[in-house]
Amino acid sequence: MDWPEITKYRGLVSAQPHRQEIIEDLFSVTKDPQRGNVNGGMIRELLIAFRRKTGRRPERILFYRDGVSEGQFSHVLLHEMDAI
Repeated sequence: MDWPEITKYRGLVSAQPHRQEIIEDLFSVTKDPQRGNVNGGMIRELLIAFRRKTGRRPERILFYRDGVSEGQFSHVLLHEMDAI
């Protein structure tokens, strides 16, 4: 997550529908009758964990991605970058 613990990584697992390239759980908005719109998702969880650990926001985010064909790369990139 951050120096000096640069070799410590935080990971999340999310099951995706078979043969779907785009990660759908990166960002989500749910409606709560009491609180209104509530933001969530994998990226939010990781950013909150980072902030709790370091007391600040990350300066850079490295996002490793595997299993995307060249033909779908730009589509996946645009969708996932928007979610991040």
